[in-house]
Amino acid sequence: VHKDSNVKSLSDLEHRTFAFGSYHSYAGHFIIRKALSENGVKLSDLKLYSFLGRHERAVLSVAYGDFDAAATTFGIAQRMKNLNYPVKTLYVTEELAPIIIVAAPHMDSGLVKKLKNVLLEPTFEEEMEVSLFAPQGGFLAYNPGIYERVRQNIQSIEQ
Repeated sequence: VHKDSNVKSLSDLEHRTFAFGSYHSYAGHFIIRKALSENGVKLSDLKLYSFLGRHERAVLSVAYGDFDAAATTFGIAQRMKNLNYPVKTLYVTEELAPIIIVAAPHMDSGLVKKLKNVLLEPTFEEEMEVSLFAPQGGFLAYNPGIYERVRQNIQSIEQ
């Protein structure tokens, strides 16, 4: 929300405007829809909502007064605050499942294997480059069990 907003909780968003990121974004749509619902706010309770396509656009729409609140990732919210945009964090969801890196089915299997090895077990030289964009704690092998909660949340929203 805007740093000067009088909104104190998710339930205060009833009859207010809300900016989502992309419809397909878990952090910018699905998880916050679940949180809104748990706090008694349905989409039909909002005065207006829109999917702006990107997290940064959603936050900027709040900073410039176009929307009362927006969904984004914690990292983007922090970055926007550090850039002195007039926003404050109203609510933080449960920790989200990690982002998955996938390869197209037509991609050369040798290249896929090499990329997987570089990300999961980089050599000393590779580690320096990988660490520039690796998540905190490094990359982990895919574990489908981590995403069961994600699947359940999306399914409950899309019913």
